Amino acid sequence: RARRRAAPPRGGSGLGDVKSPAPPDRQAGCWSWVSAQDLRPGDELEDVDGAAVIVQSVSRAALAGAYAPLTVAGSLLVDGILCSCYGPPSSWEVPHAACHAALLPLRLLDAAKAWVEHWSRPLGAREPLL
Repeated sequence: RARRRAAPPRGGSGLGDVKSPAPPDRQAGCWSWVSAQDLRPGDELEDVDGAAVIVQSVSRAALAGAYAPLTVAGSLLVDGILCSCYGPPSSWEVPHAACHAALLPLRLLDAAKAWVEHWSRPLGAREPLL
């Protein structure tokens, strides 16, 4: 998922047809999370500085060994574009914030693990005791 700025509704029969009014979070000028499969040329994505970057083309790639890392913020940069760590099936329509909240226990567990490792490391040792 990437953060896309909603474009004003477009008419016609090409890509970007709008069949119903956009919900409030998809009004023109608002940023929202969108699945990569829903991106179209001309869409705007948010870069590392919060500026808009226009999508020039979209292609599909399947990579062996690819994974989705979990970060504290729930987002990461991919080629300078702000992306979500979460990738629920787009048919579920689960918001980024809900995914982030659901994984709070896992992030807390990782923070506790880091704290125990830090405080169980003897002076001068490279590795913790636990």
